[in-house]
Amino acid sequence: MKFYKFLRGISLFFVYPIAFMGMGFLAGVWVMDYFYPGSLSGLTPQTSLVQDEMGRGNLRPETLEDKSFLLGEADRDPVQGEASESQMMIDALQEAWPEDTEAAESFEKISATTEYVLEETDVATGSTVETTWKIPEMYIGMDREQFVEAMRAYGENPPLAERERGFVSLEVRSFSEKRVVVEMFYEYVRPSKSFYLMAKDNYVVVYLEDRETIYLYTDILLTDLPDRLQQDIIQVMYVPDEVSLYDFLETYTS
Repeated sequence: MKFYKFLRGISLFFVYPIAFMGMGFLAGVWVMDYFYPGSLSGLTPQTSLVQDEMGRGNLRPETLEDKSFLLGEADRDPVQGEASESQMMIDALQEAWPEDTEAAESFEKISATTEYVLEETDVATGSTVETTWKIPEMYIGMDREQFVEAMRAYGENPPLAERERGFVSLEVRSFSEKRVVVEMFYEYVRPSKSFYLMAKDNYVVVYLEDRETIYLYTDILLTDLPDRLQQDIIQVMYVPDEVSLYDFLETYTS
């Protein structure tokens, strides 16, 4: 009887500690699995919060495979010494913003040392004459957008001298701090053996022999001419040659 009491006492001495140790171990496993899911089953992908197209948060594993479209195949194994993720991102940005794009040009501005190149093109023959000028002061400090806008305004309202030369339109070909190129298109007036004087807006205008093409705008007011000459011009006055034309202009130009 004493022996059974002794044996039971020894059993309780070992059983209770072992039971409590087992319960503690199971509790630790539960806690680890709750706060660090998958950490007890070997290496697992890192879990992160990502957003779907609607902006909702979703908890899912983010692995290297998820970034493969950015990193490329080589970056999946860093041991191979291939390009790093950051280098790949830098390369992607450089490809997206090359130095010769308009985005880069928008940061450049015209200075006093910028070359101003004019290409004058005859629309009838397609021939082009290129000349380099000193940049006009009004354009200094302009960026690409401002310069293009200034050229557009010029093309819509060219000076009288340009209209007399047959100006049609213009286009900005290139823009940089070193050099700007503007192409101007002309329908040049062709040589004519005879001319016609007509009245337009109370001024005398010289037409070519086809009576449609304007050869020259003058500053001669019709009302400043003798009455007889006014009537001739109103009825379209014929001028036989260039010498006679310039004799008339020299006589009545103020």
